[in-house]
Amino acid sequence: MTADYKLDAMLELRKFLWSKIVSAGIFTESNYYSDNVGSTIIPIIPVQQAAEMNQFLSGKKHIVYDKIGLSYEDNWLICCEQILFTIYATDVSEINEIRNFMTDQFRRMDNSASDLNKFATMSNKFKF
Repeated sequence: MTADYKLDAMLELRKFLWSKIVSAGIFTESNYYSDNVGSTIIPIIPVQQAAEMNQFLSGKKHIVYDKIGLSYEDNWLICCEQILFTIYATDVSEINEIRNFMTDQFRRMDNSASDLNKFATMSNKFKF
């Protein structure tokens, strides 16, 4: 059986976060529809973003992320990664709203991980 090396824990986390942010009314999905792509672009993007994204997201609130650490515990099955989020918006109150919402979503430790594991589109390859 061949491993799928395209899967990434952050991409799974991104789907979860986007769903929660849209459900909370913090982002409006239709604001991120791209005629060029023919679908909605999720404005939670990796730091290695394409230059075209800068133009599309100009003036729109969005989140840029980067992985800043990777380590293993005593058990090689447990991998610890850290993710740095940078929030961009034209209004500081929007930045505060997104930051505070994300803090509420992820500060509950095991309960937050349980929410991620139960998320409908979560790959079964990762356990948070």
